[in-house]
Amino acid sequence: MISKNIFRAYDIRGIYGQTLTPQIMAKIGYLIGEKDEEIVVGNDIRSSGPELTKALISGLLAKGSKVYYSGTGFFGQIFFSGLGKSKTLFITASHSPGEWNGLKLYHGDGTSFSGSKIEEIRDEIESVEEIPILNSFFDKVSEIDSKKIYKDFIKKKFKLRRMKVVVDCRWGSTCLAVPEILKEIGMDVVSINDTVDPYFKNKTPEVGPQFIQELKERVVEEEADLGMAFDGDGDRVAIVDDKGKILTGNEIGVFLGMHYAKKRKGIIINTIACSMMGEELLKPLGAEIITAPVGHTHVSLGCKEHNALMGYEDTGHIFLPEYFYFDDGFIVPLKIMEIMQERGEMLSELMKEIPSYPLLEKPFVVDDDKKFEIMGRLIEKMKKDYKNTNDMDGIKVNFDYGWTLIRCSNTSPKIRLYVEAVTDDMSKQLEEQFTKIIEEEIGK
Repeated sequence: MISKNIFRAYDIRGIYGQTLTPQIMAKIGYLIGEKDEEIVVGNDIRSSGPELTKALISGLLAKGSKVYYSGTGFFGQIFFSGLGKSKTLFITASHSPGEWNGLKLYHGDGTSFSGSKIEEIRDEIESVEEIPILNSFFDKVSEIDSKKIYKDFIKKKFKLRRMKVVVDCRWGSTCLAVPEILKEIGMDVVSINDTVDPYFKNKTPEVGPQFIQELKERVVEEEADLGMAFDGDGDRVAIVDDKGKILTGNEIGVFLGMHYAKKRKGIIINTIACSMMGEELLKPLGAEIITAPVGHTHVSLGCKEHNALMGYEDTGHIFLPEYFYFDDGFIVPLKIMEIMQERGEMLSELMKEIPSYPLLEKPFVVDDDKKFEIMGRLIEKMKKDYKNTNDMDGIKVNFDYGWTLIRCSNTSPKIRLYVEAVTDDMSKQLEEQFTKIIEEEIGK
């Protein structure tokens, strides 16, 4: 019996050898593949990557697809190499622990598979017969030098003055290319945590503030222009300015949104969990804000549907359609450096244009089988007790001085509370008020 829990809203992810095996991956490949369709496959640096890649390609070939192997690399590199083909499939578990692996699925135009498409794979997989897994696939596929293709693109697009940057690769896939590319475009690079660890033993390939204090300290110590940290597969980036301040995903998104909105009017996509600073700073510049449910898939597809200037999530997924529709973490610091060069100011000075409101996220661990039932009760209660609500994704309650959002996690047994307000006291008041409500419902 194949666990349905590996099929997430945005990708497929499980523990290798337990919930995700080579045979399961081969069946997934068979369901994704189409006869004569051109499909690009790549993998990150995880130890289980080679076996799962072999299995995925076996399934695709069994369906009659024409497969291109783009090698081991990071998110932007692999997906850039697949632009123009039918689909690109990347074997990765992003920032999850080393025993995990999975699959990210994108169309050839750079947009993500929808959640409904992943649900179709989930619903059909039990009906697929066992797939013979090849011992080797190299004589049956075409190979793509994805690193060279991506590197040539970056060199063509970005003509930057020399800056000093600190790069934290978090022992992940960006170790294989990002420091090298930065040096080749003329940057003075200080590289940390840049040795690949396929097992992530006692290491965390995450980029939350608690994990990148070393980066923050090195930026100040080295008197660098900025710092950047990439998660395990490089689709998300954390930015540290020249004063050592760690920027939030909201701050990065609004900063880039202001840059684009000043140049021309257009649409910017963000999610229901993003800061109200977006509305306050982007709308006066002529930008139209379209709010999507939480999840990079919604932002990616929204950017294409609305021909958006850009899109962002509070988690650090940033979309710059000027280049492509997928959320490549590496393109973000390059764009920020380009803006710094254009305006002739340090990042810390530029960020003074953006206010910061107290914004918190609080998880509540619940039974995975009961979380949607609990969420249903919370939605019903919030609609009854509060006037200004939005149930696009969970339930959001808006106040004159801030907002709260309660929603189920799509990837873990949790319900999350988000709170933002104009002052710390107001934020704490809302946190206490809605924590009590959530705990009461969980306890029923």
